[in-house]
Parts: sequence; structure tokens; C-alpha cells
Amino acid sequence: MKKTLLSLFCLASASLFAQNVHIPDPDLKNVLISNTGINTNGDGEISFAEAQAFTGVISAPNLNIQDLTGLEAFTNITEVFLANNNISFANFTANTALTKISIAFNPLTTLDVTGLTNLITLGADYTQSLASIDLSTNVNLEALSLNNNQLTSLDVSNNSNLVYLSAGLNQLTTIDLSNNPAIEMLNLHINNLSSLDLSNQTNLTVFAIYSNNLTASSLTLPNTSIVTIAYLSDNPLGSIDVSSFTNLEKLKVNNTNLSTIDLSSNTVLEELEANTNNFTSIDLSSLAQLTSLKLVENDLTSIDLSNNPVLSQLYIGDNDLTSLDVTNNPNIYHLELQDNLFSSIDVSMLPSLNTLYVSDNANLQIINMANANNTSIYQFNATNCPNLSCVQLDNGFTPPATQWIMDQDPNTIYSYTTCTLGIEQNILDTISIYPNPSAGSVNLNGIDQVDEISVFSMAGKKVHTTKELKMNLNHLSAGVYFIQVKANQQNKTFKFIKN
Repeated sequence: MKKTLLSLFCLASASLFAQNVHIPDPDLKNVLISNTGINTNGDGEISFAEAQAFTGVISAPNLNIQDLTGLEAFTNITEVFLANNNISFANFTANTALTKISIAFNPLTTLDVTGLTNLITLGADYTQSLASIDLSTNVNLEALSLNNNQLTSLDVSNNSNLVYLSAGLNQLTTIDLSNNPAIEMLNLHINNLSSLDLSNQTNLTVFAIYSNNLTASSLTLPNTSIVTIAYLSDNPLGSIDVSSFTNLEKLKVNNTNLSTIDLSSNTVLEELEANTNNFTSIDLSSLAQLTSLKLVENDLTSIDLSNNPVLSQLYIGDNDLTSLDVTNNPNIYHLELQDNLFSSIDVSMLPSLNTLYVSDNANLQIINMANANNTSIYQFNATNCPNLSCVQLDNGFTPPATQWIMDQDPNTIYSYTTCTLGIEQNILDTISIYPNPSAGSVNLNGIDQVDEISVFSMAGKKVHTTKELKMNLNHLSAGVYFIQVKANQQNKTFKFIKN
């Protein structure tokens, strides 16, 4: 009797094992039956025996697959690549041998990876609909990428082996990384984080936490010297201490409400972005390896670049600079100086220059561009510079009409000889305007009589003219204007803010 039962059991098991796996999605089935390593008998079907015997990789990206039914029979596969399909539900709990899952760019609402203790890499970026995921059993996970989803929380407390964590473009308000000391690369950009403690991340080398709600008091940075890249822009920090990051190469702190920053310890820094802050000055003397500097939209009145000999890109538009010395920066090829207070600009010592923007400099009168390589300058813009009278060029060079842009002022000339200031400024140096900013009433101080006072908009349009030293500008809309004073055949221009 026992022999009979055993025979029946073996017969039933063999019959079941020989049955075919139900794979309703035609695109998925086609991939599987086309793989001779899976469909070993070439019969156009996948048996349970064939599915369980396969220990390789299933790769099926970009095929419009919608249904993964049948994949659960492949209990010994180690990797799946299913990116850019149309999958909304993915359950891998039966695929316990998996070490890597790539399922990005699918409209996932459910992703079940529970029980996958062998899983090392998981990528489910850009589903735009995944709101939660359970990672509690994926204890060997080392790389996790969940960018651009709808996650409001993420628990990685059981994933102590994580080396790479990327969960940007979600809706996270908090995340606990106290059990993740191995993290080397961290991306949490564009979330709603109001606090973040990175004190345990002493192995961190690269992190991007820009576009959150972090302040100096709610952000704790790691005390480590191995950080090479730090992106902290668009957070209301107010202050930042990066003194421990002695190997820092790239730092972005745009729009972080900074007025000071100590960079004396960051001697290998190559790229610095600190646009849209409140700097009136900045010490760059320790940054001998700096190649790219962006300080647009600050309140700088001067800048010293003498200790930055390899600087190649300089963006310092929208400041209050009156002079610039780039004698020690011969490698600069891209230079943006828009919306400052320069009366003259000399770039003749920059032989590699290919781009120069100097628009919206109301005081600008001359530019020396005779760098012995004008043919390499393919972008030049000097629009909205009402006092520009002379641009010095290499001998015999003719500027290209479409790439070199200046206002069509008949008084502005290209010259092959030295340009000189047509108006000496020393007589008007004592003139000032007050109050500035003002709600409307503005006084001119330091002179008894003027020939004319003109007010220009940011677009260069003259919006007010007078000879009175006390001006009523109540009729102007709030914004930034330029007040040009003409007296004794001289002129001077002030930047003015109307409240």
C-alpha cells in the first residue's frame, strides 16, 4: 500500500512539474520563450521545470510589459531588468534568490520585495506613483534608488549595509539614518525634510540634500574629511560649517541665505556655487585649485582672484562690483559680469576667452578685448550698457554679427587702438543718493547743480528725467532702477531700489 501511495505521489509531482507556466502577458512570454537558456526544448512554452532550473538573469526592458504573472515560477533567478515598461504591480516574494531588481520608469503602485534576504541592489526610480515600500527583510541591501516617487516615509533601519541611498524627488519629511553608517553616497534632494542628522555617516563622500527645508540648527553634518561633493542649495540654512571637509571638490550652496562662509580648510575645492545669497565679500585665498566660481546675485563690492590661478569659469553677475582684476587667471574662458557697476573691463590677458557677458552695466564705458585671440570669442553680449563708447579689439578683427551683440548706439565703436575713458569720474566721486532703497523720495547729495538726472529701468528704458536734486519717484513700480547724473560734461550712475 505504501509503495502504491509513493508511486502515485511521484507520478503527480512529475505531472505537475511538467506543466507549463501561465504567462498571460504576450510581451513577457515572448522574451522568455526566446531565451534558449530558459526554453530549453524550444516548444514555445515554459514548463515549471524549465522555470525553476533557470538561474540566470531575466532582461526585459522597454517592451510595454504590463503583467508579471508567471515570473513567480522562476524561483532561482538572480537578477531582473524590467525598466521602462507599463507595470503597475510587482510581487517578487517568490523569487528568493534575487540579488538585483531594476524596475524604474514603470507606473508602480505596489512593489513587494519582502523576504528577499539576498537582495543587494534595488532600483525603482521614476514610478511617480509608488507611495510606500517595505524593506525590513532586505537586510543585505547595499544600493537603493527610489527617486521621483510619492514616498512620504522611508524606513531603512534594518538596512545597515546600505552604501548607496538615493530617494530624491519624493515627499519625505523626515528620515532616520542612525543605523546606516556605511552610506557613502546619499541623495535626498527635492523633498520636504525639515531636519536631517548625518552625524553617523562618517563614510559619506557624496551627498545631495538640496531643495528641502533645512536650517543650520536642524541639519547635522558628519565630522569627516572624506566628503568630496556636497550639494546643499535651496535650503534656508543661514550658516554652514564645512571646515571638516578637507577633501571637498564641489560645493553648491545657492539660495541658502548665507552672508559668510569659511573655506580656509577646503584647499582642494574645484567648483563653488553660492548664487543668490547675501555675500558682500568672500575669501577665496585658500582655493588654489578652484576652476569654476559662481557668485551671481549677491552684494559683492569687490572680489580678489589673485590666488585662483586655474580658474576657468567665472559667473559674478548681479553684484555691485566696480572693478575686476583677472591678471592671475589666464585660463578663464567663460566670463559673466552682467548687472554690475563697472566703468571699464579689461579681459586682454585672457587668451582662452570664448564667452563674455557684460550686459546691464550702466556705468560701463570701455572694454579691452584685445587678447590676441578674438577669433575664439563666439559669444559677446553688451546690451543695456548706455554709456559704452569703445570696445578695443585685436588688430584687423571683424566681430561676427550674430554672436556679438551690442545696443545699436552710434556713439559706440570698435577700435584697434587703446580705448580711454571719455569722462573722468573723479569730479563726481563725492555724489551719493539717499535714501536707497526708498519708497519714492530720493535726494542727490554732494553737488549743487546738475545738467540732467535720468532714471532707467532694468530694460534700459528711460522712465524719468529731471534737474531737481530732490526727486519724487512715487510713480515708479517697485524694482531696481539706474539713476544717471550728468554734470560738468561728466556722468555717474547709481543702482537704485524702489520699494
